[in-house]
Amino acid sequence: EVNLETRYDLASLSKVLGPTMVALKMIENGKIALYDTLADFLPDVPADKKNITIFQLMTHTAGFRPSFLLEELCETPADVLKVILEKPLDYEPGGGPAYSCMGYITLTKILEKIGGKPLDVLAQTYVFSPLGMQHTGYHPTGDIAPTELDPDTGKLLQGVVHDENARFLGGICANAGVFSDLNDMIRFTRMLALGGKL
Repeated sequence: EVNLETRYDLASLSKVLGPTMVALKMIENGKIALYDTLADFLPDVPADKKNITIFQLMTHTAGFRPSFLLEELCETPADVLKVILEKPLDYEPGGGPAYSCMGYITLTKILEKIGGKPLDVLAQTYVFSPLGMQHTGYHPTGDIAPTELDPDTGKLLQGVVHDENARFLGGICANAGVFSDLNDMIRFTRMLALGGKL
């Protein structure tokens, strides 16, 4: 039985609740700018990606492929950024837009480098705690709605992110992984409607 405190897997809305809000707070605090490039943060970035901007990552215009299974290409989660950056772009940066989970994972690796902490801690610090969102975050506890049947075991996945790439990254990922309830989402949307205030 669901209620107002039942947590749901927010899937791709995680991009808005986590990395987008963290990036906007870092921009507000002067830690990054929209037109900073990958080369500003990643010294070994391939030449075709050096001039991709934070703005392009956030607006899905950087040229990255939409998605691919990281577990098939990475030996460990530590390889993720290297594998994403080695893949050829689908189109010239600045084109598009074309929705891309890979671009958002790249954005988050930059945010984590700047913030010195993993995404879940940054989101809690910059977004969820200041807004009083007590039932929002990664790796949820409490009353959680099941997301799907596990194809391997046939059991319900509950409190486990549906997205395969987010699962490969331990449930803390740019493109998915946030769980929340109705009350917290009302607080979040109210904050957006009021221009950043509750």
